[in-house]
Amino acid sequence: MNAFLAFPKGSKAADYTKIPRLFGSFLLGRSVNDNFDKLPSVDFRGISVDTYRHYGCSYNLSSRRIIIPTVLPDGNKSFVAVLANSKRQELDEMKVDYKKVLAEGGTRGIFNLDNISADKPVIITEGEIDALSVAHCGYENVIALGGQSVGNLIEWLNKNPAEYQFVVLFDNDKAGVKAAPKAIDALLRAGYRAVSDIISHDAFKVDCNDILTAQGSAELHSRINTITATAQVKFPDVKFPPPAKKSA
Repeated sequence: MNAFLAFPKGSKAADYTKIPRLFGSFLLGRSVNDNFDKLPSVDFRGISVDTYRHYGCSYNLSSRRIIIPTVLPDGNKSFVAVLANSKRQELDEMKVDYKKVLAEGGTRGIFNLDNISADKPVIITEGEIDALSVAHCGYENVIALGGQSVGNLIEWLNKNPAEYQFVVLFDNDKAGVKAAPKAIDALLRAGYRAVSDIISHDAFKVDCNDILTAQGSAELHSRINTITATAQVKFPDVKFPPPAKKSA
């Protein structure tokens, strides 16, 4: 087991949902510094300190978690705590509840939602670390649903209208492959052009952070460029579903 993981097998993560929003930043050390100088190098997950800091992240020493800001549909901020370790098999073995929210009411938001632009395709990943990996490689028009429904994204889009176009870049695993068509359908029905793609066909590299940590920033950058260029070609041919029939 990784020596940097603070949780014994079978333990549960600290529940951040009951920390009041007013005091949460102070308790996590955000009011003094972001603590990234104390994050073990093996747990950076291929992402630079500059990238973490640019997006307002911090490192919580006591829980060994990276604290990532997210945006709620109403525009308010929330925080998600992600275990600072990239070895998925160790997480499974430990049965750790590795994501908890730092927000009143236990509401989790969407990463980087308030920074997206309609000037180029918006990439949608499942996890915040994957979105940070994409941003680390220079493509900042990226968001992470982080387990939230596409409906929450659409709710925010309805309040902040623009001609956004989306590339759904979910994990290439059973759950991601199943979820991607549903996300595409919801976005199309809301009037937004959307296509899907995958970052890798390798069963052992299913998401953007896998590519970043295994093959480096240049390789992920190249793949993102190819995916977004392909999406630009596909967007004009996107067919919107017919409107739902109104009940009598």
